[in-house]
Amino acid sequence: MKNHSEGSFPPWSRIESLKEMAEEIGIDYKNLLTMLKDNQDSKTIAEALGISITATEALTKHFYSYGVSSVIGGD
Repeated sequence: MKNHSEGSFPPWSRIESLKEMAEEIGIDYKNLLTMLKDNQDSKTIAEALGISITATEALTKHFYSYGVSSVIGGD
């Protein structure tokens, strides 16, 4: 029986990009990037974009964990 933890999955993952996430919730991606670049807090970003603080925190965490692009590759 094959051990599924050894090589049974592709050596890459596909995580939505920050742009895809912004489009999905209907906010302007460029405005989000500008606010992140300017190090604005979650409350300010949420109010400016008309989204919840929870959504803003998730987008910010994604940005600092993965950057703006999705993660593809991994060898």
